[in-house]
Amino acid sequence: MDLSTPDGSGLAVAFATLVHQLSTKQDQDALRGAFVSVCENANHVDVVFTEVGGALCADDQALMADAALVQPLVEAMHRHGVSAIHVESLAAPKELLLVANLLSEASTGPDARIDLRAHELGCWHVGFKVHSERHGTLSEEGSLSERAVRPNVSAALACATVDDAYIFSDRLIEQMQLYLSEGDAVNMAYLLFDVLRAERHCALLGDASDDLRAVWTATFDQLVSTTTLDLVAQLLQSTDIARDEVLEVLQRAGDAGAGALIGRLIAETGRLERRALFDAIVEMQLGTALLLRSLSHPMWYVVRNAASLLGAMKTPGVEAALAQVLNHLDERVRLAATTAFSRIGTPAACAALATALKDRSATVRHRAFRNLRKLSGKHINAAAVGDALELERNDDMQHEMLRALVSSTSPDAVPRLVKLCSPSARGTFSSDLRIAMLEALVRLRPSAAMPLLRMAAEDRDLVVQIRARELMAKLVAATA
Repeated sequence: MDLSTPDGSGLAVAFATLVHQLSTKQDQDALRGAFVSVCENANHVDVVFTEVGGALCADDQALMADAALVQPLVEAMHRHGVSAIHVESLAAPKELLLVANLLSEASTGPDARIDLRAHELGCWHVGFKVHSERHGTLSEEGSLSERAVRPNVSAALACATVDDAYIFSDRLIEQMQLYLSEGDAVNMAYLLFDVLRAERHCALLGDASDDLRAVWTATFDQLVSTTTLDLVAQLLQSTDIARDEVLEVLQRAGDAGAGALIGRLIAETGRLERRALFDAIVEMQLGTALLLRSLSHPMWYVVRNAASLLGAMKTPGVEAALAQVLNHLDERVRLAATTAFSRIGTPAACAALATALKDRSATVRHRAFRNLRKLSGKHINAAAVGDALELERNDDMQHEMLRALVSSTSPDAVPRLVKLCSPSARGTFSSDLRIAMLEALVRLRPSAAMPLLRMAAEDRDLVVQIRARELMAKLVAATA
């Protein structure tokens, strides 16, 4: 459909889209696209939108637009008791954004008339007409998502000058101090989220609002403190505010926001709560500096959490610091580090996993080996696998390591196999494993296998002795 249709359909669809995206807190790119569409279509016509029996009309004529596309606008009008919206072609972009934001807000009861608020906030070229007796369809509490959209954003957008914005900012700072004194974490989070939204919405207005946006940027930074962030972080699983809104506030606060969650993770004892905090930190992808410092923390579980987070975040450039954790006294920490390296997956991570193959714990060695094999495939470090095989006592794992060694394309594979087959090998190997190693060497390097077969033919283990002689006979016959 051509969005510039003269009947106002294009403007209705664009307005409905913007209202919906504002109420559902879409990303900045989506908001920008919808806002641009509103501005482009608003320049074409003066139009009066009315809602009749659940359908949207323009200048008393039914719209050609699909009813589903304009439904968010119809619902917003009904929610606020609006019977008509008059949009003039002279409406400034700021007025259009302000009106869309007002419509996206929750209904706050019959006394909060949207037409009076729009006029007070400076909407001169977009007007509302409300029903003479408003009957709200929502309770004053509203739903969770609706309570998250608050009048502060509209008031912030309505500030005409930087001085006006600073005056309003001072009021918000005073309000934050009140919430802080009362320990009201929910309203603190909402207030921070309001300022964050005002900052983002100002960006939609382009360069002309850079000074105003700077005010809300500074306001957010001033409102944020270690105490406020700690309180907001407690709301991650609250039913009083959406998780995404809590995360957006903490994300906007940067490493300090991630630090609040990391602090909560250290203190939390509940398994489900710890999982929720862990996932949130990974989602934010912040706090690397604090996590690196935590790798030297005296409490083992703090180190384990930091290693696990760095791995889950796939943080680049942390391999050297994380490798030091492989020397930790607690096996659980070293296990976490091997998993972290497998997730990071860089050549440096693979090198660290290779060193973990010598760990004193069989559990750590096994995990390190399987992670390294998964990452490296046929390019696995043959020398490291050979060393691990000599240390290994589990027969099944020995065979698994041998298969990895034999399939390796590393130039060290054959020399390591020769060493394992020789009497000087330090490992404790079963008859089956010794035979498997000799057979593998015969396949890979017959000339290197023959001297070892001669020694094995005189071995004290009768099973090895018999199989070595059989292999020698085959090699002699093949060269005859």
